[in-house]
Amino acid sequence: MEIVSLLLNLIMPGTGTMVLGKITLGFIQFLLYWFGCIILVTLSPVIGVTMALVSLFWALVTTVEYFKENK
Repeated sequence: MEIVSLLLNLIMPGTGTMVLGKITLGFIQFLLYWFGCIILVTLSPVIGVTMALVSLFWALVTTVEYFKENK
C-alpha cells in the first residue's frame, strides 16, 4: 500500500496521503496543488509553480515519514 500511495502522490499530490489514512492532510495538499495550478494559469506562473511544487514535495515527505513510522 505504501508504494501505491507514493505513486499516487507523484501523479496527484495529496491522494496518496489520503490512501494512507491522513484524510485532512491529504485534502489540504490536494487543494494547495490545484490552487497552485489555477494561479499558474491565471495570475502568476512563479507563484503557481511554487505552490504546486511545495504541495508535491510535502506529499512525498508525508509518505516517506509514514514509511519510517510503520517500518
